Amino acid sequence: MDSQKTWAIPKTIKFISSSLFLFMIGWGLGTDTYFSLYIKSIIGTSRGVTLIWALLAMTKLIFSIPVGNINKTWETKDILLIGKIFYALCGFFFFLAGLESSVFFLLLAVIFNGIASSTTFTTYRNYYNKNANNENRSQIFWLYFSSINIAEIVGALISAAIVTYLELPFMYFFVIIFSLLALVQEQKIKTTLKKKWQQLKNRKKRKRKLTFEEQLNLPHDRIFEQEQFVPHFFRQCFSLAPRKKMFKMFKNYDKRIYTALGSITLTNLLNYIGFLFIPIISIENNLNLSQIAIIFAVMKLPYLVNIFIGNLGDKYSKKVLISFILISISGCYVLLGALNGFILTVILTFAISLGIALLNPISTALVGEYTQAQDKGQMAWVQEFASKLWEIVGSLGFGILTSFIGTQGGFICVGISIFILGIYLFTKKSLFRKKEKRKENE
Repeated sequence: MDSQKTWAIPKTIKFISSSLFLFMIGWGLGTDTYFSLYIKSIIGTSRGVTLIWALLAMTKLIFSIPVGNINKTWETKDILLIGKIFYALCGFFFFLAGLESSVFFLLLAVIFNGIASSTTFTTYRNYYNKNANNENRSQIFWLYFSSINIAEIVGALISAAIVTYLELPFMYFFVIIFSLLALVQEQKIKTTLKKKWQQLKNRKKRKRKLTFEEQLNLPHDRIFEQEQFVPHFFRQCFSLAPRKKMFKMFKNYDKRIYTALGSITLTNLLNYIGFLFIPIISIENNLNLSQIAIIFAVMKLPYLVNIFIGNLGDKYSKKVLISFILISISGCYVLLGALNGFILTVILTFAISLGIALLNPISTALVGEYTQAQDKGQMAWVQEFASKLWEIVGSLGFGILTSFIGTQGGFICVGISIFILGIYLFTKKSLFRKKEKRKENE
């Protein structure tokens, strides 16, 4: 009986997963499917797309620390309320940006998107983690990722049918609609908003202003009484203290941890090059929006296989697997840049996404293998920081590259680069094994 309870997924997780699924359908219908094409239609260049993406990643990076702190004391439903409201506003500004061809509204939308993303998904991850144990953790996080990816696949396929009847700006109304629908499902929104409004009306000045840390330790319903909470929150966003702590931690590690983190950042970079530029290269090859929506759905499909290959890195050498996957998908990047056609693009996109879906758990496990027990919590944030930082650098670099040699040329260069990297990693690992065998024989 106890065993069944341990392995069972809690009802609260099932409930919040259904809400997450409902919320993400809006993103499959709207923002994510046509993101790069929409941005390019407003900005005008592929390099502009990477600049916008860098701003989005930077915003997420800045807000991730204080949101993580807030998750320690606030109730999940209150943080998700704020995140979903920001998402609804972000969808509205995206709509205005396209309707008016306004860079100003686009920048507002991207900043709101970054704040909403850090707030919402950091909170979801934290909630899933708190409700998991060692026996059901894999199941629970598979449910988390499946809720996101299946919803985006469903949304993309629906959008393939309706995008011919709606102009792109109006697709962003689905973000607003499904954000609000998810809110209604998650909580009694009217009661919650009334309660927060009453707290703001009854706010009283205190003789001594509390620090940001003291405010976080208050019961969540009293935080809104603090007049200085918002300034403290933004001060925490730009504080260097957590970053200094991160760099001090690395003094206790050898260079292997940098290789492991490098594999995660490379995986993240390859993922976002595909996310941003496969739709762009598809448009350049004269595919229509409905076909691009199907390609986006195919791009998400391989991420559902993580439950089946989660233990792959435990059976074989992680570094050998990483090098083998890089060599395998390198040809897909080259072919995507050199050839065109809808069916071929679908096949190559699926192969690239499958490779990245395989790299994700293997790279994460490699970092875990080299992380000391006392640094497990801190290293999770370091992975996010490193990924976002190099996502910014890499996307800007790829944008500059494509401005000189075109999108097709950029994909060919990426393919050649990761092929060389894969060969180097495989050769290095093979030489290391030979040295180990010599030492054993001696």
